[in-house]
Parts: sequence; C-alpha cells; structure tokens
Amino acid sequence: MRHRLGLLLSVDALLLDVHDARAQAWVEALAERGVRVRFPEVRQSVTLAPHELLNLTLGAGLDTPLGNETCERARTIFGMRYLSRIPPRYRARELLQAAIRSGMRVIVVSADSAETLLPILKKLEAESLIHRAIYPSKNDRVGSRRDLLRVALERAALTNKAAIQLTDSPDDVDGAAKLGVQSVALLSGGWTRNQLRGATIYDSPKALLESFETSPFASDPDDTAAA
Repeated sequence: MRHRLGLLLSVDALLLDVHDARAQAWVEALAERGVRVRFPEVRQSVTLAPHELLNLTLGAGLDTPLGNETCERARTIFGMRYLSRIPPRYRARELLQAAIRSGMRVIVVSADSAETLLPILKKLEAESLIHRAIYPSKNDRVGSRRDLLRVALERAALTNKAAIQLTDSPDDVDGAAKLGVQSVALLSGGWTRNQLRGATIYDSPKALLESFETSPFASDPDDTAAA
C-alpha cells in the first residue's frame, strides 16, 4: 500500500470563526479607502486568493498600489484587532500529530505572508509540527487557489496523488480538484455540504480525528481515486 506523503493544510480550517474575522478586516480596510461593501458579500468570498477578492470588491489587482495597500491593511487589521480573539478548534493540534504519525509531512499553503502566518501557527501551538510553509512570491503569478496549490506541489516535490488537502473552503476544494488533488473538508468553516461537494466531509477536526483510520488520510491514494 502507498501512503500519502504530504498534507496541504489551510490553517484557517483549524481556527474558530476565522473567516468572519478576515471578512470584517477586509470590510474595514476597504472602508478606509472609501469603498463600502457589505459584510455578507465579503464573507462569502473571503477564501478567494487576494487578487480575486480585490477584483471583486475594489476593481483593482494586487499588482496595483491601491490593491497592494488594501490587502496589506486588511492583513494588519486582522492581526492586530482580531487574531488574539480566535481560539483553535477543539483537537486541531492532535489532528496534525495524527497526520505526522501516519507518515505525512504537514505543509501549510497560504496566501498570507510569513509575518501573518507565524502568529496563527503559534496560536495552534503547531510551529514544531509544520514541515514547511509555502506562500507565493511575486514571480509565481498566483491568481487563484489552484495556482497556489500548484506552486505548493512543485516546491514540496509532491505529485497530486501523493498529496491531500485539508480545508474548509469551497474555493480550495475546487482548486484542488482541478489539479487532481483530493480534499478533506470541514463543515466548521460555515459552508454547506453541497458547497463543499467533491471533498470528503467531516463536521470538525475532532470528528476527523476520531475517524482518522478510515479517512482518506489513511487510505491508499489509488484506492481512494477508484472509489
């Protein structure tokens, strides 16, 4: 039997109510620039790549001064005003430990900068569990989650069948599917089973941990693909 070699992790899946906080940070950053957007509009799109979210809300790309400044301001607001209030989800760290025991390298895939990501890993008490963190450089031309995952596979030297993604976002599930990477999704992000269609779905990190031995994490990639 061949086992998974890499867990491509969206750390947001392991934090409580993080998407609400990120969306509010974007609403405030946009308001500072005179752009009024409704919270629900941003909330449903907050897991898009920053470039896509900027185009939707501001009509400017990440490669423009206005777009870049707005994105950085949203990250600053999130880190300064909201991150300290967000606890990890129950048994999130234990789930990462189980993945490592099964032989997987835990690879964080994030559009955030290292400065934004490190406090999140500290909150999860997960710094020592992460094999590496991958975020795009300006030369990577990352415009979507699919692009970000492609970069992660290349840098981690993983094939699509050797990797599996853990997320709570429909955009992540869709991006992974286009690359042939299987996703495990958690309902704890606020999206429905229908919106997460295409992934193997669990209610929470606790539920996934308790079913770990029968989950896609513990299965032969070829068996899973054939199912």
